[in-house]
Amino acid sequence: MFSGGQQADTARWSMPGELAALRWFDPSGWPLGPLGGTGPMVYLPPLIQRENVMALAPPGAGKTRAVLVPALLSERLQPPADRRSLVIVDPEGELYKLTGRELSRTHKIVVWNPAKPQMCNAAFDPFAYIPAWNKPGYVGACEHAAMVWLAATTEGAEGGTRRAGDPYWEKQPANVLKALLLAWGIRPLSATGAARELGDKSTKALLADITESGVDAARMRAKVVEDLMLNERAAGNVFSDLRERFMLLGNPTVAGTMQGKSVDFAAIVAQPTAVFVQVSTAALYLQPLLSVFIGTAVGELLKLTSSGRPLAREVRFIVDELGNLGRIYDLAGALATLRKNGIGFLMATQTRSRLADRYGLQGAKSIMGTCGTVLALGGLSVDDATWVSRQLGTHVRTVYKTTVSMPSFGLHVDQQKDTAPLRTADAIRAMNLRMVVLPTRLRPFETAVRIYTG
Repeated sequence: MFSGGQQADTARWSMPGELAALRWFDPSGWPLGPLGGTGPMVYLPPLIQRENVMALAPPGAGKTRAVLVPALLSERLQPPADRRSLVIVDPEGELYKLTGRELSRTHKIVVWNPAKPQMCNAAFDPFAYIPAWNKPGYVGACEHAAMVWLAATTEGAEGGTRRAGDPYWEKQPANVLKALLLAWGIRPLSATGAARELGDKSTKALLADITESGVDAARMRAKVVEDLMLNERAAGNVFSDLRERFMLLGNPTVAGTMQGKSVDFAAIVAQPTAVFVQVSTAALYLQPLLSVFIGTAVGELLKLTSSGRPLAREVRFIVDELGNLGRIYDLAGALATLRKNGIGFLMATQTRSRLADRYGLQGAKSIMGTCGTVLALGGLSVDDATWVSRQLGTHVRTVYKTTVSMPSFGLHVDQQKDTAPLRTADAIRAMNLRMVVLPTRLRPFETAVRIYTG
């Protein structure tokens, strides 16, 4: 999965001079902790941040207060010209409570929480970013919006009625939703409007929207939908599936948070901004909207780099509980592409198996493969601790065995060599207030974990 790791039998920890050469002691980065527990403070360099970071940490390991909060608070210390904008997926609102006031001194604060309109100071409608039907990019924007919505509302790879990786449930609803968005876009389009159309109209009326559309691109897709309609049962299942995917917008509270001016991603690049996106686990049915937000943000930022120029301001995504969110459309592709444009992700998941549940085994491998650094905290699952131990590699150690010869009582020392892990899985699981750092460009090292208590 992760593309790092050391060669067998040559493993060792990084030396301070090696870290210094690559600016891991430069305080312009995100703070990690003292090297080895008592050494100089280690910081994650901005260049490494752009190459994406994954934190592996079970509940209670301290990832929020030891990794995510220090990273966010360090952003306010950057020189004005170097301040990055932040897109923060903060399901429970804890990051906002701990950092929002401090960040407001240097960043514009934007909050969107579809379960709590009183928390919002901005709206977000994923379909609001689709241009007019007669403007360049319309077809691509409709297709991207459809795929972002479908990915977020698809169940994990290992369960649910709409399984990730199931060709039927990925292809057929996608064909229909793309065609519908293309057809509906001839008038102002919104996500709540799409939900009403799906809920109020019969399958036959929805098909007519496509076949009789004034948009050529929609009519060109009519044949695919008409072929589907030849199988009445299959067609009924697909349209029922789409209606179910939009049911969460039937809640007036949620719909209200989508009305008004949606988050302006160009403005986020122009001015240092911290965007907090929240949906509590108490409103679990709304959590796909977190993934919709990320997928939409990625698409909008990619548009801003389409001219080949880097963004005027770098952006960092801070994504907590990645493995528990809905699927983010083409996440691995986004991670690989965005880092070339000054955009980096700091993600946290409880286990790698949670990523596999959401994205499938190959998808999880691709996501981990795009991360230039992995942070591993104590208390990991047996599988994750074993994986980290393997990434650390093994080294050859010398074992001295002393024997006494009789009757002269002479001493004889045998020198033997054997191979041992640099750190065993059991030792990794037992770590307390310690973190193993696995960088791609550097040998691994260990830091102490400092828990933010402010």
